[in-house]
Parts: sequence; structure tokens; C-alpha cells
Amino acid sequence: MKKDSNLTNLIFPAVIGGIIGAALAFILQIIFSNSVYKNPDVYGNIADWVSGIGTIAAIIISIKITKNQIAADKKKDQENFFLQQDYLVMDNIQEKLLSNHIFIENTKYVLEATFIPPTDDDRKEFWTEFIRDYHNKYRTLVDNNNYIINKIHEYGDVNPLIKDIMENELKENSRVAERLRHENIKMDNYLVSQGSKKYRTDIYGVPDEYKIIPILNEYSKTYSDMMEKIKAIKFKFRKRL
Repeated sequence: MKKDSNLTNLIFPAVIGGIIGAALAFILQIIFSNSVYKNPDVYGNIADWVSGIGTIAAIIISIKITKNQIAADKKKDQENFFLQQDYLVMDNIQEKLLSNHIFIENTKYVLEATFIPPTDDDRKEFWTEFIRDYHNKYRTLVDNNNYIINKIHEYGDVNPLIKDIMENELKENSRVAERLRHENIKMDNYLVSQGSKKYRTDIYGVPDEYKIIPILNEYSKTYSDMMEKIKAIKFKFRKRL
């Protein structure tokens, strides 16, 4: 249907142009026959007419070309503006992915590299300090995640790689985040218990680095994978700018 419409749009102007051209040629023929050929001193000779018509045609063509060029430049400027906006959004997503990745890696490093004392008092002191620092920074990770999720869904149709992120890495990231959330609740409850003496390990459990570290590894990988795809999207945008 669209092909037929395009063909009609091409044929119709061509037919109209042919009719107008034939009519102009007929009118000029009459003018030349009745005036130019009979009275060249009054109406000018053929060379003058050809020169005049050529000049008018050149002006019309020049105006048409200029208008087309202005329209094309305007369209290109608009496309570049929107491409630049899209590129900036991808840049912001990448920045927030990197921030979250660094936070997770640093958290993992602390749990892997720090010797957690076996005695109850020292262990309690370690987890209290760790959890307070962790949750202060975790708020930024949540804010970053909300931005990343919203923008990736907003730009889902802009690039096939973004849709791929939605269907794979983003889903995996949410799945791992839910697992980490359970450990976060456990850490929150542990922290609250330090001042109340009402903490029950049989209900909430004690924070365990050996459960948290594997989750952090998976979480970190989802951010790394998303960053690679966002980099590829940015590269494609940059080539089009």
C-alpha cells in the first residue's frame, strides 16, 4: 500500500509538470511565430529570449536548491540535537553504573580482605561499623538504580542493545538485588539489635560474609555487562554525530 502511494506521489507531479511544460512550449511557439520572428527589432531576437528564459530558470532552480538545502540543514541540526541528548543520557547511565560497580567492588573487598574477629564483642564492633558505612552508601546505589531502570525503559525502542539490556542484564540485576535485599534486612535488624538486646539470631540470623560475597560478585557482573553494552550504544551514537 505504501509503495503504491509513493509511486502515485511520483507520477502525479511528473504528469502535471509535463502538461505545464507542453503548454509553455506551445505558448512560446505562438509568441515566436507571431512576434519574434516577424519583428525582431521590437521583441528581440531568439538569442535574447533564450538568454532571458535561461536566466529565469537558473534563478528558480537556485531558489529551489537553496530552500532544499536549508530544510536539509535544519533536519540535520534537529537530528544532531536529539542524538546529543541521547548520548548524554547514555553517558549518565554509564556514570551511575560505574558508581554502583565501584561501590559493590569496594564492599566486596572489605569483606574479603578484612579478618573478621571470632569473638562476639569484636565481631559485633566490626559488623556495626561495616553496616553503618554500607547502608549510608547503599542509598546512592538505590537512587542510581532507579535512574538506570527508568532511562533504560524510556529508551527501550531507541537501540536494539537497550532492549537487550532490558530483557537480560536488567532482569538479572533486579533478581540479584532482591537476594541482596534479604541480606540487607538481616544487617539492618542486626544493627538495631545492638541497642535493644532483643535481637534473635534464630529469626533474623547473623550477617555472614560468605553469603554476601557471592551475591556481590553476581551484582558486580550485571553492572559490568550493562556498562559494556552502554559503551557500544554510545559508540554508535558518536559515529552518527
